[in-house]
Amino acid sequence: MRPGSKASEEVVRRLEAVTDTALARLPLDELLNELLVRVRSILRADTAAILLLNGGDLVARVAKGLEEEVAAGVRIPLGSGFAGRVAAEKRPIFIADIDHAQMLNPILRQKGVRSLLGVPILFEGSVIGVLHVGTLQPRQFDRQDAQLLQIVADRIGLGIEYARLYREAQETSRLKDEFLATVSHELRTPLTPILAWVSQLRRRRLDPARTARALEAIERSARAQARLVDDLLEVSRIIGGKLRLDIRPMRLASAIEAAIEAMRPAAAAKNIRVVTSLDPRIELIWGDPERLQQVVWNLVSNAIKFTPEGGRVDVRLECVDSHLELTVRDTGRGIAPEFLPYLFERFRQADPSSTRALGGLGLGLAIVRHLVELHGGTVEAESAGEGKGTTLRVRMPFRVAPHDASGPERTHEVAAETPAGGEFAPLGGLRVLVVDDEPDTCDVLEAVLREAGAEVRTCRSAAAALAEIETWWPDVLLSDIGMPGEDGYALIRSIRVQEAQHGRAIAAVALTAYARLEDRRKALSAGFQMHVPKPIDGDELIAVVARVVQAAAS
Repeated sequence: MRPGSKASEEVVRRLEAVTDTALARLPLDELLNELLVRVRSILRADTAAILLLNGGDLVARVAKGLEEEVAAGVRIPLGSGFAGRVAAEKRPIFIADIDHAQMLNPILRQKGVRSLLGVPILFEGSVIGVLHVGTLQPRQFDRQDAQLLQIVADRIGLGIEYARLYREAQETSRLKDEFLATVSHELRTPLTPILAWVSQLRRRRLDPARTARALEAIERSARAQARLVDDLLEVSRIIGGKLRLDIRPMRLASAIEAAIEAMRPAAAAKNIRVVTSLDPRIELIWGDPERLQQVVWNLVSNAIKFTPEGGRVDVRLECVDSHLELTVRDTGRGIAPEFLPYLFERFRQADPSSTRALGGLGLGLAIVRHLVELHGGTVEAESAGEGKGTTLRVRMPFRVAPHDASGPERTHEVAAETPAGGEFAPLGGLRVLVVDDEPDTCDVLEAVLREAGAEVRTCRSAAAALAEIETWWPDVLLSDIGMPGEDGYALIRSIRVQEAQHGRAIAAVALTAYARLEDRRKALSAGFQMHVPKPIDGDELIAVVARVVQAAAS
């Protein structure tokens, strides 16, 4: 373009008047139409058309003077014909006098177009389409014409990309709105039986059988809420790239059996048969036992959830070539073909409406996909359609672990390591200081620990705890992190300073609702020996205290 060219300045001014104010607002088709109207006027062309790349073909999207091209759905293979050459060569091409015998586009022949100028529509170096103009009389297009047309093509490329980003943003916003509404619903739902049964228990009018039912319902609802919170935290770790595996020798069959065993009550409640077929030749492999058990739990839980009463769930583990193949097949409601591609995406549910029959956040399968991919595997779903069941198949590399490298398989299940409850006092003789600004939390922790034989004192702040230990030195500290004034980090640092003067260390546990991986690291680096996320039940609490005392003594 020649510096100072009046035509150049005019085209830029007129194009910017259209695109800069409306690029992100106008629907894409309106924007393309507006640009074609202006380019025909500026270049005094009889025809103008935009073809966008779709697969290996250029497809007519918008046209002026060649509207039949769009109506006929003209497709030009990449590299063929005039537009195909422009796209393949990524450069402007102009023809002063067309040989109609070689014209690929029949509409151009019918219109009698004699001269053509075409430029590629690019975005970040990739061809996404072609813009061309034509005249019915022979015309010698020059370099300036090509440069002016390229300006328009560049604006079209931006417009297409902005439109795509805008659509994606709208879809993401819609999915998040639906997801937040679902989260609110799923978190509030378990609160109804909890609050209702608690009010009944407080009146003390329930007979023993109904009291037992009330306690079971409260526990079931609380655990459901805990599971929802765990799923949300898992997704947060996944999005932040902070989810890590603890790879070690493990028996995959053991993880599968443990997950299925945990789901048997739910299956029995719906009279669903869970049938397993596990290849006995698959022994020790390299993997994260807890995460792979979580994968199986989510798959089997999902199958049971969507299988009607009296159905069947088959779990099969086999070695196929050099891969492990875990298959979970159910006789449930199946999946509509149009939803299958989105099954493992976050914030996606086949039925997000308020009339859906089954609850949940729809995060389980997204978590499964991420955990499987961290193990170097893939997961896919098959379904013949609604009402015809679903098959979920996990494939992972078969990496055999040597028997002598494993030793006894470790476990992170604290409750299994230290027995709790029973006739003996597992915490007998221990002094435990509980620090939490929530009175209800202090009360219940004190009750559980006293029943286990511990001597317990509670404080509602870090300052009160530091005053308490001046006259009463505990064996164990159970402290919250987020508290008014000084937090749990400041408390444990102060205590670690005083230990040198006292001559005896305190075993410290951070019992907190801050449950992210970085929260755990921060707690351990501050001086706590253990980081335990809330909520925690009584048996787990007793086991945690016993374990931290044992660890501090070793």
